[in-house]
Amino acid sequence: MSELTEPSARLRLAAELAIGLARRLAMTLEPSDMPGYYWHYAQTPFEDGCYVLWELGAAMTLVETQSGFEGMTHPQYELAKRRRGEEAFAVYSFFEAPKTRASVLAYGELPDALFARLLDVYLKTACEYGPEGTQLYSGREPFTPALEFVQEIAAFIACGYAEECGNMIRWSDKIASAI
Repeated sequence: MSELTEPSARLRLAAELAIGLARRLAMTLEPSDMPGYYWHYAQTPFEDGCYVLWELGAAMTLVETQSGFEGMTHPQYELAKRRRGEEAFAVYSFFEAPKTRASVLAYGELPDALFARLLDVYLKTACEYGPEGTQLYSGREPFTPALEFVQEIAAFIACGYAEECGNMIRWSDKIASAI
């Protein structure tokens, strides 16, 4: 993506979903013994969420190298994995919102399969996990999202996945298969 080209609505949605996913994972997962890192409990939605953020360059995982532990993004790991004795661990560090947004926008247009994975894991995490009472509504009726979801909802609307319904929001048919 060149600097003169405005990112597509779908890429902007992907960036907001990545930010929201990182936020939800950080509030849901417990910190690991390594400061700034979270363990995904070896549970599929959390594992998938951590991995998709890592793949997008919006998270780091700890890698045991011959010289000790080192945090690496997916591109760094891809280069480093050719060295013997390195292994990825199941703990991840999530970037702050501006860095996450920049990483996803720099990634460029996501392949359909990667976008679908991000959308799926975001919805599972936002709608099913987190402190009680903080989940994103997933039903068909109009709803008022919590303030933490404002950016994601605006991006969902821009892509046609949700629509304004007076002062409320309603999911569109476009997102029905994902919810």
